[in-house]
Amino acid sequence: MKILILLINLLILPNILLEQAQANTMQGLQTSFAPIVQKVAPAVANISTQKVVQRQMSPFANDPFFQMFFGNTVPGITQDKVERSLGSGVIVRPDGLFITNYHVVQGADKVTVSLADKREFEAVMIDGDQQLDLAIMQLDTRGEKLPYASFGDSDKLQVGDIVLAIGNPFGVGQSVSMGIVSALGRSNVTGSDMGDFIQTDAAINPGNSGGALVNAQGEIIGINSAIFTRSGGSNGIGFAIPANAVRTITESVISTGEVQRGWFGASGQNITQLLANKLDLKTPEGVLINEIANNSPAANAGLKVGDILLAFNNVDIANVKALKSRVATTPLGEMVPIKVSRTGKTISLKVKLVSPPKRSNKDRLTLEGQHPLNGYVVEQLSPALAQELGRPFNAQGVVVIKAARSAVRMQPGDIIEQINKHKINTIQDVKAALKDIRNNGWNFVYSRGNRVYRMVIR
Repeated sequence: MKILILLINLLILPNILLEQAQANTMQGLQTSFAPIVQKVAPAVANISTQKVVQRQMSPFANDPFFQMFFGNTVPGITQDKVERSLGSGVIVRPDGLFITNYHVVQGADKVTVSLADKREFEAVMIDGDQQLDLAIMQLDTRGEKLPYASFGDSDKLQVGDIVLAIGNPFGVGQSVSMGIVSALGRSNVTGSDMGDFIQTDAAINPGNSGGALVNAQGEIIGINSAIFTRSGGSNGIGFAIPANAVRTITESVISTGEVQRGWFGASGQNITQLLANKLDLKTPEGVLINEIANNSPAANAGLKVGDILLAFNNVDIANVKALKSRVATTPLGEMVPIKVSRTGKTISLKVKLVSPPKRSNKDRLTLEGQHPLNGYVVEQLSPALAQELGRPFNAQGVVVIKAARSAVRMQPGDIIEQINKHKINTIQDVKAALKDIRNNGWNFVYSRGNRVYRMVIR
């Protein structure tokens, strides 16, 4: 009998423990987010911007006949018109350091920030990061200490985490919506190369842009930036810039006065399923490194062409855009870990990012003389210029920066490959070739994109 009772207890006990655990879990869930809202909401402000534009007042402005001759600039009377827009932003320091979206304040002549307690302050731009859609501003607090919100660690976010979106939707005033993190590492959101946006189903509408996305601890884990919509309102798909990226860009602006991005000096391609099969990879994730700039941080770290970059600064890298995003928002000068797969083995390396290479006026020359390129401005191809043109880091050549009227018909961005029989790698090669005047004319070879052109002038 005792044995039977013991067996019954053993069968029932797990169910009792499970029910108790579920009850404790339900009791642990928050039934109200009011304390979090009360903590963060005072730091979330409404933005009102003003921009003066000139409007045509001519009675012929919309006449097709006049537009055929004058386009959209039909002569006539113009009148100044004030355009207004609304948005949101977050105070991140008691001295009035203010974060919002770049597109909210772009081109504004006046930015007025209204706090939840109805106080108003003028804001001035410190710097903006159009690529990430961030604007770092300073409120004229006149010495007042303002409520502010603190950043959380957005790298700790998980899909399913509860989040709150606080902002000024449709200009109706401060509002709060709740949802969860729907996805992480989203790309193709704002048209930039960044690929690390937070996706949430918390209701985000026009006017929420620049507002705070907050976690259950009352920390900023994102700045609301964009929505996916067919109607103009929330369809349950909103995107936020991760807090870690915002914090890095903000700190670089405060310390240096400008947005500073790190330079890695390596590029690659996404791992497709076909490529993963050829490389014996379990999943098609990571970046296959196919180019490394000489003397770059990637080269100094020991990265090699053919390596598969799996993680950067302890965060898994899914594709090229995710890598660009991590590089662009990693502080300069810090030694960060990277993980690569090399010939089937996982290797840990460390890299220290530096400022991107800059173009120098010493590499530029205005061509003068009795030759078809008189008046052209050319520049030695450098890693910085190569990166702007989408060329290989270590490419050599001379690029046309400014074209002049000429029978050659070269355009800015073209690369001079050959003049007569002189192969062109440097500006000195160009100068030497142009001095070699020939009676039978000029022969130019230049490339534009993936095409090569030849021009013969007699």
